[in-house]
Amino acid sequence: MLKKENIYFLFFSLVSTSIGIFTTFLLSNYFSIEDFGKLQYLLTLVGVFTIFYLSGFDITIQKQIFKRNDYIVKYLLKNVMPFSLILLTIISIAIYFFLEKNRELIFYAAIITSIGIFDKTNAILNSKLKFKQLRYLNLYTKVFILIIVLIAIEINFSIETYIIVFTAASIAILIGRILYSQRYLEISNNIFDKHFIIKEGFLTTLSSSYNILANWSEKVILGVLDINSLAIFTIGQLFPKVIKDNVKVILIPTLNFWASKGFEHYKSMIKKYQYIMWIAGILLYVAIYFMAEIIIINFFPKYEDSIMIIQLLSIPLVFKFIENMKMSSMALSKYTNVFNKINNISNTLKIVLVSVLIPLYGVLGAIASILIVETIRFILVTIEFNKLY
Repeated sequence: MLKKENIYFLFFSLVSTSIGIFTTFLLSNYFSIEDFGKLQYLLTLVGVFTIFYLSGFDITIQKQIFKRNDYIVKYLLKNVMPFSLILLTIISIAIYFFLEKNRELIFYAAIITSIGIFDKTNAILNSKLKFKQLRYLNLYTKVFILIIVLIAIEINFSIETYIIVFTAASIAILIGRILYSQRYLEISNNIFDKHFIIKEGFLTTLSSSYNILANWSEKVILGVLDINSLAIFTIGQLFPKVIKDNVKVILIPTLNFWASKGFEHYKSMIKKYQYIMWIAGILLYVAIYFMAEIIIINFFPKYEDSIMIIQLLSIPLVFKFIENMKMSSMALSKYTNVFNKINNISNTLKIVLVSVLIPLYGVLGAIASILIVETIRFILVTIEFNKLY
């Protein structure tokens, strides 16, 4: 059963990832480096603006729906999210006047985010245990974007036209998600501690927002300083990031199964398989190191400078398997506070490093920041895991 679930996760993840990579391949080859950089800057701004989604309330929604209190969604959409929309508007205007280049991208990112603020599809479907529907919904979204890209290439869209069409398509997707998820909500009472829920949601949001800011920090700074560098860095980061994300997805069923057996069992499984995980990480890194040049020259010929980026950013893959296993053991146990502490230290360090190194060294500063943070993070995980277990 476990093996079958792992295969299912892997297959679905590979299909979704392949569509994403193919879409990036089409866009990067169709547009110039500068125009592709503008598009990536827009996506970066949209990513940063997800802070205004107040994602901490997603956990609150799931908790309340588990208690058969679906009214929580309506309450939050009506009484909390509008304040986030107002805050988004104010900050977007401030950023618009602060930036000197590509100001219009702030406008498009804010429009997309203004609709996304009200999209609680993930929280609703997860709490309703509609995992299959959520996976297909996300897959259909990628397919829809791919179709838009193919049409844009066929009609020969300019970057300005494509951004407008992409913005409209994103809004349509978000509205579709919102309407689709609403059908799973049931009529329920509105008896709950509103003050406690709002406090809990905002506290969780502060932590998640910090994580979002750290994840996008290097791209934000590169986008402000040099659009071309952002484009090259995006291609260089693409494959290491995709592989790292898929490692997490592939391991989820196994790690959850181990956790369900108790954490002594979890610990014994990590000890049993840690050498296999090390070998898998090393082999994966070696394969990417030698494949990087072949992939870039044949599929992304305009981005030869990204070969070195791929090779360097792939180094942490050597220990990512074992790190994810150990971090998950803390997250799924009573040691969640240790898990959060490691994340907070890593995020703070990354924000500081990219703020200092990227303005001085550009893309090399971004690479150095990521490698330093990933290495220190792994050391912290190892130290804390050994203390606890």
